[in-house]
Amino acid sequence: MARSVSEIYDALIVEKNTMSTLNGLQPSIDDSQTLLQALSNTSRVGIWRLFIWLVAFAQWTEETLWDDFVAFVNDLISKGQYGGKAWFQDQSFKFQLGYTLAWIDNKFQYADTTSGGAIASRIIARCAVVETGGKLRILVAKLVGGVVTKLSDAELSAFDDYIKKIRPAGTKVVTVSSDPDYFKLTVRAFYDPEVLAGDGSLLSDPTSFPLRDAINGYISNLPFDGRLGLTFLVDQMQKASGIVNPELLTSQAKYGSIAYADIITEYIPDAGYLIIDPAYPLNTSITYIPYV
Repeated sequence: MARSVSEIYDALIVEKNTMSTLNGLQPSIDDSQTLLQALSNTSRVGIWRLFIWLVAFAQWTEETLWDDFVAFVNDLISKGQYGGKAWFQDQSFKFQLGYTLAWIDNKFQYADTTSGGAIASRIIARCAVVETGGKLRILVAKLVGGVVTKLSDAELSAFDDYIKKIRPAGTKVVTVSSDPDYFKLTVRAFYDPEVLAGDGSLLSDPTSFPLRDAINGYISNLPFDGRLGLTFLVDQMQKASGIVNPELLTSQAKYGSIAYADIITEYIPDAGYLIIDPAYPLNTSITYIPYV
């Protein structure tokens, strides 16, 4: 990890002080702080101190660049592990709908990856790779108007064929793109009547519903295949304007045709993402009680 300019300067001063031939350079006791203090007033500063500062800055620049290089190499190593989960995720984002893979330089790849059409054809916007039961499960989704949406049957079929061509021989892979999991909850919220109306809207802006926005914001900001944590959800609810004490009474989730089940601590959506069940909207799931 790169040292600061001050740390490097002080180290050089320590080394300078071990050389008796340099004892004539004043001040004899120096560090980065005294130099910076001297620079902040009209005092004349020994040119040797400025040279050491410049050397320290140059060394800091080099160390910072090496840190960036190491991070870059580590990222390449992670994505370059052929057949690893990070590799499959990286390759999934490179899928181009409507383009045919070609055998180029001893591997399957697209002949055109830089044209506007090629870039626009990369429809995979969300991807997670999960290892389960001796196989890899690749969850993918696209964005439609900024909303996470499952792939169509034709899109998923094309993506599945792409994965089968690039996967290492013998690797068991399942590609999945599903409708979102459903989430429903009931909340009792004590609110400040000087800030909110009885329906949870701001008195200063009746079109704004802070508690609903907090819940929706937490869900929409979950990473793909991320965990919904009830504690974190309540934390966000507590930050909503005008909410004094929110109580999460019930919380349940489901996927596909599976029945709703209680969430005890956290929930990982089977589809990789989830939404509030339209049959149980927040405007009917939250009971507001004035805190007086």
